Amino acid sequence: MINSEQKKALRRAMYQDVDIMYDFFAGNKDWEDDGFEEALETVPGITRDEYDQYCFEDREFFAGILKIAVKSSTDEDFLNAILNPDLNKAYKTASEVSGSVVSLEDFKELMEYGGKEFFKTFESNNMIEADDEMDEDELADVVGGISDDELMKILKFILKTIKHGCFVGASLVDTPTGAKPISEIKAGDIIFSLDENNNRVESKVTDTISAEEKIIEVIFENGKKWETTSSQWFYDGNKFYDIWQHNEHDIFSLEGSSKVKSITETGRKDKVYDIVVDGMNIMFINGMAAEGYGL
Repeated sequence: MINSEQKKALRRAMYQDVDIMYDFFAGNKDWEDDGFEEALETVPGITRDEYDQYCFEDREFFAGILKIAVKSSTDEDFLNAILNPDLNKAYKTASEVSGSVVSLEDFKELMEYGGKEFFKTFESNNMIEADDEMDEDELADVVGGISDDELMKILKFILKTIKHGCFVGASLVDTPTGAKPISEIKAGDIIFSLDENNNRVESKVTDTISAEEKIIEVIFENGKKWETTSSQWFYDGNKFYDIWQHNEHDIFSLEGSSKVKSITETGRKDKVYDIVVDGMNIMFINGMAAEGYGL
C-alpha cells in the first residue's frame, strides 16, 4: 500500500501534466499501462496492484478537481476567484463546486504544485462543439451533479478540448519552400516536422481549423515569439506539455532549445488557426516546436 507522501507525489505529477491525469484515469487498457509507467517514474518501486488501488481510491478526489477545472473553462469570474492569492478565499469558491472531497489542505497542495498553470490550461475552452456529443445540459451535469464514474467517462473528451491550441494567422510555419503564415496552410501541404528521433522530416498537413479565441503572447529566451491561445501545447524533445507548464521544460527548436521568458495575457481576441500533421503531429511555429491540433 502506498503511503501519503507517495500519493502526494502522484498527485503533483498530475497537477504539472494533465496528460498524466489522462493516463491514470481514462479507463482504457492501453492508457492504463502508460499511466503505470508514469507512476513508476514518479514513485519507483510501486507495484501494479498499488497503482490500481491508488487510481481507484483517488477517482473521487480528481472528479472534484475536474469539476473545478470545467467550471473554470466556462466562467472567467470563477477562474479569477480560485486564483486569488488568499488561498482560504480561493478555496471557499472552489469548494462550492468540488464539495468536501477536496480539502483545504489538498487545495493548498494543488495550488503550490502547479495549480494556477493547471486551471489556466482550461481557460476559455469551449467544451461544447458541434461535432461532439456534449450539450449545455451535459456540461452543467459535469459541474453540478453527475456521478464520479460518469465524469471519468467523459475525461477523454475534456482533455481533448484542452489540447486545442491555435495561432494568429501571421504565425510562420516552417516548410520546405520557406516560412508561410499559418492562415495560408492548407490540407495536403508539406511542412517540416520531426520523427521519433527528433530528426527534421517533411510531413503532410491532413486538416486545418480556425476559430476566434483570446490571445496570449509568449516570448522565448532566444527572442522568438508566439501569439497563441492559453491551451497551446509545445514539444520539449521528448513529450508534449501545455504552455503554462513550461517552467521545468525547454521548447524544442532545430536551432537549439529555449525556455519561455514571459507569458502575457493580451486581453484581445483574434482569429486563430491550427493544423493536423501526419506522424508526430509537430509543426515549427516561428522556429519553435508546437503540437498540432487534436489529442
